[in-house]
Parts: sequence; structure tokens; C-alpha cells
Amino acid sequence: MTSCSIPSSLSCWPTLVTRCWISLTSKASVTFLARLLSKNQSKERKYRENFRWLQEEYERMNEEDPMSAPYHYGCHYSNSGTVLHFLVRLPPFTKMFLQYQDRSFDIPDRTFHSMATTWRLSSFESATDVKELIPEFFFLPEFLENTEGFDFGVRQNGQRVMDVEVLSGPKAAPDCSC
Repeated sequence: MTSCSIPSSLSCWPTLVTRCWISLTSKASVTFLARLLSKNQSKERKYRENFRWLQEEYERMNEEDPMSAPYHYGCHYSNSGTVLHFLVRLPPFTKMFLQYQDRSFDIPDRTFHSMATTWRLSSFESATDVKELIPEFFFLPEFLENTEGFDFGVRQNGQRVMDVEVLSGPKAAPDCSC
């Protein structure tokens, strides 16, 4: 699945869906692409509850502005902010990120610093974080390293943000040849 065929703009950055195997006859292999890939039942309930609340408010206020209509997700799973969030360590994306953020890096605790934290937030812990992996996760590990020595600051726990903390070893099946 891609959001467009060529990433000529940050708003058209492709997203990547991959599996080691797929069976077109198995329901377990079917992905309902009308929903985010990172959603789970708990998050889906929260999105539905939020939508119902927004719908009630919209009707109560007699709003006719389509921009204030109720919605399920507050942002798209792959947008320029998401792409720059992940690629901030890699020029020329660093410069684009700084332009996007009014010439400064983000708050250190919000800076992409850990694969485990990012997975936890987008998978189940945060109802507002709907980021999906971008293709660079699968072919460009250099984007995880702060080779330019950018000063991303110090997190509240006292740790300086430098390279992204990666997960230790794949948990895929040994015969997986993705």
C-alpha cells in the first residue's frame, strides 16, 4: 500500500505494509485498509466514542461548517510531520524539520528517540498517535543515527537524545525471508 507512487512531496510519502507470508484464503491475512494498521479494539472503541461525542457536539451547536464536522482520526497516518519526525537526523530532512518547527528541534521527550517507545505509543498507549512505518525503516538504517551530532536536547529522565534506541534482534520466525 502506498499513499502515492512517487514521494515527490512530504505529503505523499509512501507507507509500507509487509509480511513474511500471506494467504489470500485466510481471514487472518486480510487487512481492512479503511482503518489504520496500528489500531486495536481498545483504540477503535476510543475513536468511536470520540466520534459520537463530536457528533453530539456538532449537532448541539447546529454547526454547518464541514471543517468542524466529527472525525475518527485527528491526523493522517503518514503526513509531512510524521515523515520529518522519523527522518529528523538525516539531512536534508533536518533542514525541512527545522522549517516545519519554526527553526527549532522539538521538545526532547517528543523527539523520535526509541523504537520501543514509538511502537508502544502508536500501537496501544496513545489514542492520538497513529504513525505508520515509513519505507526507510526497511532499507536505510542510517536515518536512526545522529551522525551529524545535532543537539536534540536532554529528556526529562536526564538522557541526551542522540541515536534512536533500536529493538534488540528480530522476533520473526526463523524461516521468515521477507
